[in-house]
Amino acid sequence: MQHPKGFSLIECLVYCAVMGSLCMLAFSYFSRQNQALSNFIASAERTMACHATISLLSADIARADSSVMHWHKDHHELVWRSSDHAIGWHWRENTIYRSKGDYDFVRHAWINKSTALVARHAVHFELIPKENNGRVIGVHYRLEDGTTSYQRIALLINRAIT
Repeated sequence: MQHPKGFSLIECLVYCAVMGSLCMLAFSYFSRQNQALSNFIASAERTMACHATISLLSADIARADSSVMHWHKDHHELVWRSSDHAIGWHWRENTIYRSKGDYDFVRHAWINKSTALVARHAVHFELIPKENNGRVIGVHYRLEDGTTSYQRIALLINRAIT
């Protein structure tokens, strides 16, 4: 008995089912890899933003005036006098801002200022000035981006950061 040439409908359907399953598995694998890569890139961007924030904050603190009269802290903002202007850092709605301008340390209010966004996705941001004999000697700060917590102390006396 001779077999007809070509494929039967059942063989074609089995072939399509196997190829469809292989394509689905490949698509699923590449989707997971793409999602993992996207998460890694987002995490790396948050980490770089945190390091840039820490560097800028440390540089601002190193140039600060150490007299307690030229510092003001409220719930989410810390303001201090620098050489020719005031610098303020504040945290609102998971975003860190840096303000620069003229600040009245008696009334605790900005006279004029310009504000710049420094970092987003900051889950927690805290600045605690450390005082000794009426002078600010350093600032302890903590920054959390949801995955990593950064804690540092910036010193005003010898401009060292630990």
